[in-house]
Amino acid sequence: MLPPHPSRNSRLVHTERFRGFRLGAKVVHQLSEEGFHDMAPYGYTHNLRYGYLPLQEYGRTPNTSRMELKDRLKQARKARKMSQVRLAEATGLDQTTISNLETGKVSSTSRIVQLAHALQVSPRWLATGDGSMDDNVADLKPRYGQQPDELEMLNTEVIEGNEPLRPDEVMLPVFREVEFAAGDGCTQVIENHGAQERFSLPRLIRAGVQPQNAALAVAKGDSMMPVINDGATLGIDKGSRGIQDGKIFALDHGGMLRVKRLYRMPLGRMRVVSDNADEYPEEVYAMADPDAPKVIGRVFWVENFL
Repeated sequence: MLPPHPSRNSRLVHTERFRGFRLGAKVVHQLSEEGFHDMAPYGYTHNLRYGYLPLQEYGRTPNTSRMELKDRLKQARKARKMSQVRLAEATGLDQTTISNLETGKVSSTSRIVQLAHALQVSPRWLATGDGSMDDNVADLKPRYGQQPDELEMLNTEVIEGNEPLRPDEVMLPVFREVEFAAGDGCTQVIENHGAQERFSLPRLIRAGVQPQNAALAVAKGDSMMPVINDGATLGIDKGSRGIQDGKIFALDHGGMLRVKRLYRMPLGRMRVVSDNADEYPEEVYAMADPDAPKVIGRVFWVENFL
C-alpha cells in the first residue's frame, strides 16, 4: 500500500512490503535507489516493472511518446470534451474512422493535421508523442471560427522546396488565371490546376481559417498598393464570402483575378474600391448583375516581395 498523502520525508516505495513477491536482491536495491523521499510528493517517478508486474506508474509529465496514436487521440478528444461524432464533423472524417483510430483498428491516418487542429493540439505531439499536447497551440488566437480584425502582413511564409511536409504544414491549392483554349486572350480563374504551395498551419489557426477553406493566389498590378504589391502572394479564405465593409476580397471578374476592398450598398449593390484610388476609380455593381465580380473569398494574409 502507498501512503495516501506522502510527504517530502516519507518514502513512496517501501521495499520491505515487497518481500512476499520474492524479489531478488538486485530488484530490491533498485527500488531503494528509486525511492522518492528526496523528491516532491509523487515527483517525476519512474515506471518500474518487474516482469509484467507494474510497481509504480505515477508522474507529473508522462512520456506520451510511449503511447500510441489511438491513446493520444482519445486523450486529446476527451480533454477538449468532444464526441467522436463532433470530431468527425470537424475533420470531414467518418465517425467510424475516428472509432477505428481510437481502438487501434487503424493505426495511422493522412488527416493527422486536420485532427490536431480540430482538437487544438500540437500536430507533432499527436503524430509522434514528442513534446506537449499544447505546444505552440495555447497562444494561437483567434481559434477557428473567429475572424481577425486586420489583414496579416508577412515578409515570408510560403515555403519552397521538395522537403517532406512537416506536421505543422499543409498544401494549399493556388488560384490562377488560365487562358481559354480558343487562344483569343479570354481567361478563366481556376483553383489549383495542379499547383500547390506549402503553408503554415499555425498561421491558419491565427487567422481563423479552416485548412479545407484556404487557398493561395498571386496579385497582379498596382491597384492595391501600398498594401499589396504587384506579385504578392495572397491567402484566401473561401469560407468567408459575405461582404464585410472595407475588407479585402479576391474576385473572379469575367475570368480575371482581381483583389479589391468591398462595401455593401442599398438595393443589393456593392462598391469595389482600390487602395490606389488615384489611378483606379471605384466601381459600383448590382450584385445580381451577371457581369458583377464573383467573390472567391476574403484575403486574410499577404506576403509582399520587395
